[in-house]
Amino acid sequence: GKSKHGKSNFVNGLIATWIQFHPPEDIRLLLCDFKGGVEFTVWKNIPHLLGEFVKRQADLLPRLREIRRMIDERLALMEQASKQDIES
Repeated sequence: GKSKHGKSNFVNGLIATWIQFHPPEDIRLLLCDFKGGVEFTVWKNIPHLLGEFVKRQADLLPRLREIRRMIDERLALMEQASKQDIES
């Protein structure tokens, strides 16, 4: 059978690539690990994190709602800025 570590290796490889090529100003990560956070301990101190790991499924939806609020706020700011003169 396939190794159970294949998915973890793949996800960790993605994270390593993203943070290598994108500063925290460009990419923020919300890591969800329902195994108590053990899968992502290597990433616990990277500046790209958007808060602590989500370790329980019950905590995921509230965190996603927070992110959605942030996105909506940023979209509103961008829309407002597009109505203004870009040069100024």
